[in-house]
Amino acid sequence: MSTKPLFLSTESARRKVLLTLKKYSYPIAMLPLALPPLLLAAGQATGWVNLFAWGVPVVVFGIIPILDLLLGKDALNPDEEADTPRMNTELFYKFITLGWVAAFAVLLMWSMFVLASGLFNVAGGIGWIFSIGIVGGLGINVAHELIHKDGKLETWAGGFLLSLVSYAGFKVEHLRGHHVHVSTPEDASSSRYNQSLYNFLPQAYAR
Repeated sequence: MSTKPLFLSTESARRKVLLTLKKYSYPIAMLPLALPPLLLAAGQATGWVNLFAWGVPVVVFGIIPILDLLLGKDALNPDEEADTPRMNTELFYKFITLGWVAAFAVLLMWSMFVLASGLFNVAGGIGWIFSIGIVGGLGINVAHELIHKDGKLETWAGGFLLSLVSYAGFKVEHLRGHHVHVSTPEDASSSRYNQSLYNFLPQAYAR
């Protein structure tokens, strides 16, 4: 008697359980939004508010890459045909992406109030601006997902989030420029064959 069907059934069930567990880890995407208030609270508690104002760059460019290296590559991804269509209709994921937009709008207004309060010295103020800017930069990834959706609310929210980080033109350029001319000389977001990153970046920004 063949054990292959049983093995496939067991493996399929295991994969389904792991994907379900992974699903409920996605709200970690909201963590960058919590960093500025948490770091500010830590700075006020320790008296090092100007030092903690630089905390987001340390976390994003220091701690997270180290954790990424230690945790390794995650090979478990949703199946494009079996899982993705269902996921696109689930409100759970919509709440995360749309919630990100609303939360960042609040964070941005709050951060400007904090900056204007005179809490930081010059160095701390610069660090605070960098920190909020980096969180906004991470939001471009969320906006990118939203502008690719079919629903009007999601595409509008993606454009709104891009406008909050002074990058509203990305919505038009990406959808009507990059996706139309990808990998051709007309596409500013496509590098040439064997072109180095340092040679490509000035070209991309200039166009």
